[in-house]
Amino acid sequence: MSNAAAVPPPTRARVLRTRLVFGTALGIVTFAAVGLALIDRSGSRPLATDPRGAPRVVVYLVDTLRRDRLGVYGYDKPTSPRLDALARDCAVFERAYAPAPWTLPSVVSLLTSQDPLAHGVFTRGQRADANTRSLAEALHGRGWRTAGFVTNPFAGRASGLDRGYDRFEAVADQAVDAASVAEWLDEARGTPAFAYVHSTEPHKPYKSPQRFRERLGDVSKQRRQQLNRQVRILHHLTNWDFRRQQAKGETRNDAQQVRLRRELAKGAAELSMFYDAEVAWADDNLGRLVDALHENGTWSSTLLVFISDHGEEIFEHGDVSHGQSLYAELVRVPMVICHPGGLGAGRRIDAVVSLLDVMPTVLAHAGLPTDGLAGHDLTPLLRGVDGAGDARVTSVRVNRHKYSPATEAQRGAVNVAVTDGRWRGIWNVQGDTVELYDTDADPGEQRDRAGDDPERAAALGALARQWAAGRWPTDLQLEASKTEAMDEETIRRLRAIGYLP
Repeated sequence: MSNAAAVPPPTRARVLRTRLVFGTALGIVTFAAVGLALIDRSGSRPLATDPRGAPRVVVYLVDTLRRDRLGVYGYDKPTSPRLDALARDCAVFERAYAPAPWTLPSVVSLLTSQDPLAHGVFTRGQRADANTRSLAEALHGRGWRTAGFVTNPFAGRASGLDRGYDRFEAVADQAVDAASVAEWLDEARGTPAFAYVHSTEPHKPYKSPQRFRERLGDVSKQRRQQLNRQVRILHHLTNWDFRRQQAKGETRNDAQQVRLRRELAKGAAELSMFYDAEVAWADDNLGRLVDALHENGTWSSTLLVFISDHGEEIFEHGDVSHGQSLYAELVRVPMVICHPGGLGAGRRIDAVVSLLDVMPTVLAHAGLPTDGLAGHDLTPLLRGVDGAGDARVTSVRVNRHKYSPATEAQRGAVNVAVTDGRWRGIWNVQGDTVELYDTDADPGEQRDRAGDDPERAAALGALARQWAAGRWPTDLQLEASKTEAMDEETIRRLRAIGYLP
């Protein structure tokens, strides 16, 4: 498939200055370091650390968490009281984006700071290149103790990202036990320590504890089971061909999908309510960890990065679940950074940032090199440096396994999103069309402005084409690819969170 369509170059001078690298560093700033000590940029004083211990970092990711369902981002329901309170003393990033709209490619990008076209991991059975250094490996190789507490195999064994850890726990539940994480960090006192926490409370199937459903609304157990069953069946219908290792769309179950989506759309309000309850559950578990870190005295030395790998659609664009588009409900994610030195406390940062930026930010905090990474250190933004930059390719979707006739007809299987401040352009590669959205006036991305502002749409589309030129996988025709077999434990865990039948 060719991507060499003739397109006039961008006409806006500022867009012409854009660097065409996914997450290219905009002047990477690294902390000066003496050994493993953390030094303020002024060079005059160490950052706040626990006098009894050493610096520590927690990257806390809630799988499938929508930004717009959190109070800190303006949601009017009580889904996130703990995060909302925490964020008042932390930095809140307003325009953070996931590199992909589902876990596997997004988390590989997060933990390696390589964009999806660079790492090439797009579908189940593919793994990160063993020669690509992960965040845990980078820290472990410099003397840090490392631990992973992961509920989704795509952030561990199924992606090859369970390496570089002193302790790696494949959690057999949707939630991670906060006490286990806090105890490990306490045991590591005296040595720099890194913990990656990956929970899946908001991921389907929706089954939060009753106390959260009571807070946000509930229906009968029978109705919950019915909706969860329908979501699961739809997921299996869209993945039928991939499971049989045949081309997408070879099994014509289009009519079944249409009927099932129509039925599920009638329950969209109920699904939304169930989802909110799961968000509240995740928020409660985050609060438990923060409390435990305060209690054991390690909070004052901890850099906490709170993020999600992607969101969830509940019929905002005609579908349910994730992976099917690059719209805001799937790729605009929360990012809150709590710095032990108080950097950015209370600040809301409007710059466009990416999950690719987490690894270089953590490495810079540790005084370690950040060369060779696609993302950039966010510390300057925490310090108040103006973050208004050029346009940036923020998300890529290369769908090899999920067949949805409506999606295929509308936007194809390959998409690239470019974000320029409030404006987002989405290039639909196979149809060579560009959608344009004003995310300030239209945060839900419901009104395509490409017809109103064709010059801006053309400019962003041209940037996407230039960035992607010559970088596509050789098998972009998206026939089902033979992938590595998964072990029984991985299959069991993927089945538990709805990926497999």
